[in-house]
Amino acid sequence: MVPLAFGTQTGGSHIRPAAFNGIYGLKPTWGTVTREGAKLLSATCDTIGWFGRSVADLALVAEAFRLRELAAEKPVTVKGLKVAVCQTPYWDKAEPPARSSLATAAERLQKAGARVEHLDLPAPFGELNEAQRVVMNGEGGVAFLPELLAHGDRLHEQFRGMAENERGITGAMLVEAYDLAADCRKSFDAMFGSFDVVLTPSATGEAPEGLHSTGDFVFNGMWTLLHAPCLAIPCIKGPRGLPVGIQIVGPRYADARLLRIAAALAPVIDVSRET
Repeated sequence: MVPLAFGTQTGGSHIRPAAFNGIYGLKPTWGTVTREGAKLLSATCDTIGWFGRSVADLALVAEAFRLRELAAEKPVTVKGLKVAVCQTPYWDKAEPPARSSLATAAERLQKAGARVEHLDLPAPFGELNEAQRVVMNGEGGVAFLPELLAHGDRLHEQFRGMAENERGITGAMLVEAYDLAADCRKSFDAMFGSFDVVLTPSATGEAPEGLHSTGDFVFNGMWTLLHAPCLAIPCIKGPRGLPVGIQIVGPRYADARLLRIAAALAPVIDVSRET
């Protein structure tokens, strides 16, 4: 319907729908695009991103936002590129279409000459999704308190629950979550001395049927809290004929490099894309 659109991600509300709709999407490094004008939910997680028909579309918007080092990055070739396939600590949540999508993308890249390897994240990374929920709900309570005081029961129950701290989030829980995220961010960035990009699921599978749910963001929350740039690429169709994509992830503030890598990888991964 439109060539470009904006979205936001606090948990997985940008990369996940890109996967469900068979389109490209970039969730840039946290803080690279101003959130002014958007309702705040979580100061630590809220990130403005954009959707497009191709990596070129995503790069066009990145130029408009003057993302760092765009002009300095040179084109990338697939051959010899070191790709780390990360199933994440939440692999048991992956449905068969998501497993097939990741395996297919890895196989296509390997056949094209990429050096594909497996990445197991250290144990603390398995706690990041819960930490993201603590941060999101803790900060969300602060963000929606004014609406609760002004509108009471008319406020959506999810936001009302945050403002009333129904989860019982304590200051100590928030400190633990912030410290875990800080430690893992440094650790994750340092891993890129061994590889160029991470290839990982973008959703649990095909889009859920009906309007009861927008799907589980289990494969997105940790990357959001890590503040890492993520780029969604379409890959296959699932058994119901719906798109199932993957995402590539880079270290913080390597958005320009990630776009260059995506430009090289996308034609290999997204073989159905019209040229």
